[in-house]
Amino acid sequence: MTRPKILRQLRFNPDVYYFKPQGIPLRFLEEVVIEADELEALKLYEVERFDQTKAAKQMKISQPTFARILGSVHKKIAEAIIKLLSDKDLREKLTKRGKETSKQYDWEVVIEKIDALYGGINE
Repeated sequence: MTRPKILRQLRFNPDVYYFKPQGIPLRFLEEVVIEADELEALKLYEVERFDQTKAAKQMKISQPTFARILGSVHKKIAEAIIKLLSDKDLREKLTKRGKETSKQYDWEVVIEKIDALYGGINE
């Protein structure tokens, strides 16, 4: 039986649940889950530039536990990047869908939508 997980002190709480390419439905994407403690460790170490000992104290965990959490999130991110870079078909599919989505934000399309909205109000 494994030891119970010690509660971590998490201060970073983003108001988002998914980070994904715009215009590509989730059903077409493979999900990589980054846990809250992994995100906190990544932020403390990579963004705030804390050393592992200081970051572990901030999270109220041991330094070896912090190192395992940080290693886990680094591996997840690296695997996602490598998969994207090494899978030409996936890259092309995501690029194509991204370009298709960006067309709806083309200036001419936006102007037509605004004109239709305000033109309907004035009539």
